[in-house]
Parts: sequence; C-alpha cells; structure tokens
Amino acid sequence: MNLELLNPEVQDFINEHLERDPVQLLLKPSPFPQVSMQEIAEQIQGKRKCRQKLPQWYRTRGIYYPPSLALEQCSSSLTGAYKASLCAGDTLADLTGGAGADSYFFSKNFRKVIHIELSAHLSATAAHNLPLLGAGNIRFICGDGMEFLRKTAQGQTQPASQTEQAAQSLSQAGQAAQPLSQAGQAAQPGQAQQEAMPDCIYLDPSRRTRNNKKVFLPSDYEPDFIPSLDLLVSAARQVIIKTSPLIDLRFGLKAFRFVRELHVVAVKNECKEILWILGKEPLPDPLITCATLREEYTNRFDFRLSMEENAAPAPLSNPLTYLYEPGAALLKAGAFKTLGIHFGLAKLHANSHLYTSEDLVEQFPGRSFRLTGRMAVREFGQRFKGKRLHISTRNFPESTPALLKKYSITEGGTGYAFFTTLQNGKRVVLLCEKI
Repeated sequence: MNLELLNPEVQDFINEHLERDPVQLLLKPSPFPQVSMQEIAEQIQGKRKCRQKLPQWYRTRGIYYPPSLALEQCSSSLTGAYKASLCAGDTLADLTGGAGADSYFFSKNFRKVIHIELSAHLSATAAHNLPLLGAGNIRFICGDGMEFLRKTAQGQTQPASQTEQAAQSLSQAGQAAQPLSQAGQAAQPGQAQQEAMPDCIYLDPSRRTRNNKKVFLPSDYEPDFIPSLDLLVSAARQVIIKTSPLIDLRFGLKAFRFVRELHVVAVKNECKEILWILGKEPLPDPLITCATLREEYTNRFDFRLSMEENAAPAPLSNPLTYLYEPGAALLKAGAFKTLGIHFGLAKLHANSHLYTSEDLVEQFPGRSFRLTGRMAVREFGQRFKGKRLHISTRNFPESTPALLKKYSITEGGTGYAFFTTLQNGKRVVLLCEKI
C-alpha cells in the first residue's frame, strides 16, 4: 500500500478528477512525487465502481480502494446487508475476508467479527477502511482462513497479525481511522490471542485461478472447502457459504451434505449469488428462499423441492389481461409449479414459464405486464422493424440478440415484446406495457 495516496491533497485531487477518463489521466505526469498516475487512476476507478455498489465506501473520505478485481468479486450493499440479516450472535469468522464488504455488514449483527484474508494487501486495506466506516469491532488477520479455523479448534493461540500493525501505521499516517488497538479488537504487536470458537463462519471462496481464469466447479474453488465440511460444521452452530449462481442446486444439496437453508439471491433481475446455510445436522428437504433485492424492498418466495415435485402442473391458458415473468432467482431455483399454485396463475405453455391472469396479482416475485396486443411472428417485422423496444423470449427457437439483429431493434423505450409459444404450439409475439 502506498500511504501517500491517503494524504489530503492526493485525496482532493482524486475527488476533483473523479469524472475524468482514467485513461486520459494516465497520459499526464503525476503532480505528486511519491504517487504515480497509475495509482491515482486505480483509486478513481475503484471509487467510481463503489458509487452504486458500495455507497458507504464512496461517501467516506480516506477510503483506500482495493484493486478492481477485488471490488468486482465483493458483495454489494444490497447483497451484503441481506447476508447479514440471516445471522446474529457473539462472534463471526469471515474466513475469506477479501476487501471486507461482508465483514462490515456482519459487524452490525455480531459483537465481534474476525476478518481473515490471505492477501496482505487486501488484509491491510480492509483494516484501514472498515474502522473509517464505523466498524470498530473487527479483528484483522492476514493468513489462511481454514488454517486459522483448524488452530482455533485445537485450542492453539493465534499470533498477532502484521495487518494489525499495518493498520496502526495507516492511522498514524494522518487519517481519521481509529487505531484498531483503541477499538478493543486488535492485539498489540507481538501479542498472541486465544480465540474462542465462533458462533458463525462465513466463507466466500474465490472462483478464479491464480491466472485469473474463472472456475465453475466447487472443487476448483479456492479454498476447496468440501473436504473440510466436517470441520466447518463442528466449529460453529451456523456456516454460510457463498457460491456462484451458475452452480447446480441439486449438486450442491448433495455435495455440501449439511444444508439447512438455501438462498438464491438476485439483484433486480440478475441472479448474483447462492447462499448455503449449513448446520450440524442436515435437513432432508431444506427451505429454499428466492430473494429479489431492490433499494426499496426485498421480495421473498419460499418453497421446498418436495413441494415442487409433488405439485400438480399449473393450468394452461391463452394470454389474459396480465402477463407475469418470474424473477431470475425463481427461474434459477425452478419453483415453476409452486409459483403458479401460490398466486393462482395459469401458464401459457408447460415449458414457457410465462404466467397469466385476468386480475392483477400484487407483489409477484418478478416482472408484471399488462397485455396490449398479440400478433403472429411474421407480422412483427412489418410493424416494428427499426423501432425502439424491449424484446424477451420464452420457449422460442431464436434468442433475444438474434431477434434484435434480425429486426434492427434498438433495445429500450416503454414497450415490451415477448416471443413465445402458446399451449397449442403456435408461436406468437405478445405486446405489453410494464406495470
């Protein structure tokens, strides 16, 4: 970490040039002898990324922004707050602390949080930033989270981390951060601590290789936590594991063995993460929560796989006054029959996953539309070629990008068109307005 980036005049320069193109800034010499323009550009990029994703970071002066990849992988304010709502207690151990976003939100519900991170840079960055944000109940350890857990389970003392000493150095560099030792959570340099077993463990394994390539199988995550499941569930009453939204849910339910709850989390209409809550004893049919997060509210739909498997198929119907498209979390979880039964809806086709009703259903967990027209596919180009419109496909042979290109459609505006298949097998275009 270059502590010179935290000097007030450098921070003022970053704020003054926040809307400038960082690439253009790189063409100019740095006005500060101890700070390169590359470092300034990286801080500008990090702050801009946090404007929407982590507004608490963005609004706080003196934040040292971590590398872009770390910010891409960390939780947003919405997903971080949702995770924190799932647990509370005395102590939480964040075994893969990263930039510290999740530790920050967990710190609101726990007396103490232990942030453990293998990267010295990320560990020191989090140790500087989180006290600035008001999280004074976090201890920072630079090391291997799984090894920390093994030593704690064996009753071994944990040496004071160099990160804790680095955080004090940052505080002494003229910043507003309270030294961690004054916050009552960091050890003095060289002092060892005996940690009690945590109430809750959080694990967000990296889904990238050391060469920055994405991986998809849990066995390729870093750390590979599956061989250590017995240690995890014996160490704490609750374990929360975050995985990619691409994971197959049935595979995870079998491989993770101790699952008691499963949360499929979407922000707006994009599935962001899967949260697996493990306990000491698994449930044969765990509750699955589909959560769609927005700034204004959280829409939740709960079901169990047994409910979906035993439910009767939804009745089929031609399009009625209102049309409904399930949110990304429900589509991922596969709650198709259960959803129709719960809201009393009919489907357009057994495989279309579009629902319809004569009367409006409030608080549907997805997008709701009012039907304004219906036409054969061959008629669409005559009326809408070259126009501005939102296009979606459900149970249709051509993809949305292919249709946009085929009809020279610019995506946007207030109109919506669904290319889909009806119960009689006929392919149509349904024109709608969003409610």
